[in-house]
Amino acid sequence: MAPKPPWLDPCWSGLAVSGYLALLALSGCETSDGKPPRSEPWRKDEVALSRTERKLDHYRAERGQFLTFTLKSKQGALRGRIPLSGAELTVDPRSLDHSRGELVFDLAGLSVQDASAEHEGGAAFTEDPLLTRAARAWLSLGSEVPQKDHAEARKARFGIRLGRELSSHSMVGGKAVASARRVSGIADGDLLLLGREVSHVVKVELDFLSSPGEGAQGAPASIVVRLAEAEAVPLSEHGILPRDERGAALAEEVLALGRRANLRALVTGSLSFVRAAP
Repeated sequence: MAPKPPWLDPCWSGLAVSGYLALLALSGCETSDGKPPRSEPWRKDEVALSRTERKLDHYRAERGQFLTFTLKSKQGALRGRIPLSGAELTVDPRSLDHSRGELVFDLAGLSVQDASAEHEGGAAFTEDPLLTRAARAWLSLGSEVPQKDHAEARKARFGIRLGRELSSHSMVGGKAVASARRVSGIADGDLLLLGREVSHVVKVELDFLSSPGEGAQGAPASIVVRLAEAEAVPLSEHGILPRDERGAALAEEVLALGRRANLRALVTGSLSFVRAAP
């Protein structure tokens, strides 16, 4: 019988995957700007909106959605999916400047794929369990992390505020696209991930879709929020680094990465929201 290839051995595979992720991070590192990571707890926007002055419509995200991300370097590329746990938007279609929202993602459901497989003879692009397990460990979601710590680490929250550089300040003035009205602009947001909050400026597109017979003046039946450009999430600013299944940092790999390492996950995708019942 032919000897078993070393990459089929579980121990060898675990070390290889962890090493691959570290190599990927090293090849994508940039010089840090020297700013300490923000560690204050995430807070919702403190601007109070008067319900007596504005008619605010509420929307909830449909189930089963996710955003995608990629990590690229000269050594290869990874692609992953981050499932949406829940999300809400508060919108006044006649005054979009006051739109607010919150997105919550379940990091424990994250899955990772080897993106280079797309180019190998048209092979099917499927999840790599070893890469997924290693990626979750980097997020302090290893199989041996205490349940309390696991529960705290698994949620990522993104609070958003829309209102800058809008192509139209109302849904009615949006560009007609198929059966929707499209408005583009900039959303400011705060991403809370692993206890660290980082501010983001995101270019977005909003498609407002009305039910037949509603007309352009009424509140849209649904809204699609789309990232107009990939948004970079710096892993080091959230303390994402090589860890074992217990959540302990892997000293040698962390030392190899160094403080200059600034691997970024490029997040893309869109999310659909439906109007909530009054």
